[in-house]
Amino acid sequence: MDIKYFLQKIPMVKSLYYSAHFIIRAVRIRMVLTPIDRQAPFRGLFADTGVFHYRMSDQVLNALKSKTSSSDLDQGIVLESKDSKIVDELFDFIAPNVRAYLGEESFLDGVSWFLSVRNSESISSSWHTDNVGNRLRVFCCVEGDGSQPTHVVASHKRIPRTSTWIKQSCIELYRWAGGRARSQSYRDTIICDHKDGDVYVFDTQLLHRGGYEGGESRRLIFSLEFSNPKKHSLARGPIGTDELNSFKFSESLLASKTFATMLDPKRIKRLDGDTLYYANDE
Repeated sequence: MDIKYFLQKIPMVKSLYYSAHFIIRAVRIRMVLTPIDRQAPFRGLFADTGVFHYRMSDQVLNALKSKTSSSDLDQGIVLESKDSKIVDELFDFIAPNVRAYLGEESFLDGVSWFLSVRNSESISSSWHTDNVGNRLRVFCCVEGDGSQPTHVVASHKRIPRTSTWIKQSCIELYRWAGGRARSQSYRDTIICDHKDGDVYVFDTQLLHRGGYEGGESRRLIFSLEFSNPKKHSLARGPIGTDELNSFKFSESLLASKTFATMLDPKRIKRLDGDTLYYANDE
């Protein structure tokens, strides 16, 4: 019998296994990624609290909505020439602010659709950090009524001191042990309520959770992630560049300079004609 059998049949073994795995990974990630994070400038609009909110234009919102009606969300994202308005507006604002926060060596990890339905159950509904150091996540709400917010504990400290990291790790350990840590409230919590057209940017180093339990309707997010690609190999696994975040795009979109400069050249592969593929980080 292998470990998979015991994980499926004996809940206590499963809890112990995942808890031990989390502790080992959390300590290692803290040790190897923090030196890179310390080199980031942490300036610009995201620097004060690690959370920022603005509204996309109605034109871009409608363009994103049209993509959801013409494609299967499960088939991944394809950015076509007609999507230039989406790319121009989002990246013209986001790109310089990402670089001001994470540094000139930061790039786009990937984009994806993030769909949560009414009364969703998810491990992400418990308080946690993403355990990848400083990384920016951008949630562009295409469909939402505010009933499935993201709760983020704002902080002016971009790299948590050791005592804070230990406390956060203990909170997250509880969820890997099978618990649900979501009733606790924290001072300085920002409620990102996600209504149509909202754009929230936050550092996933901050303690956060998805408030799915009160969902009255489905919530659809167009999600982007940004980090320093040096961290990917050191983490011995993707920190935001798995298959779900890979996407296809038209070569003509490279005319958008802010979009082009945020793409890691090592990850761009040519498919057919002018179709390019932003592949997994290898």
